[in-house]
Amino acid sequence: MNKASVWMGIFILVFSATCFYKSLSYSYYGQYGPGPGLLPLWVFGALILMSLGLIVNSFMNEVLSLKDIFPKGKGLKNVILVLLAISLFLFSTKYVGYNIASVLMFVILFSSAYKWYSNLCISILATAIIFFIFNTLLNVPLPVTSMGF
Repeated sequence: MNKASVWMGIFILVFSATCFYKSLSYSYYGQYGPGPGLLPLWVFGALILMSLGLIVNSFMNEVLSLKDIFPKGKGLKNVILVLLAISLFLFSTKYVGYNIASVLMFVILFSSAYKWYSNLCISILATAIIFFIFNTLLNVPLPVTSMGF
């Protein structure tokens, strides 16, 4: 079977059913109103219904193969750059801290859109703003190096 939408529907169905089952372990009502189980129960319940609709619809309509879905050329390059940037960020944050990993991620993401000096300035500025918001205003601890950045 070469129907990409069927396989995607099955993947979404399994994922949403797993999350729906997990949401049943949270309380539906809390002390003052809706509990932590209310939103995931309804969201993943609706996602189950939509994925079933996708599977049924894909059997009724024309075949859409995997080679028709994936981007080609510049679009494929952009997808690979995003995956590379996020992977580098995830694996390097533990070792070099949030700020350096974030600047590297932004430099990779913006490499095709800006010249190197604009790219570097935007990356540093975006990282500083995000760090200020999360670390100072929201008091969310971000991983830093031994030097404090």
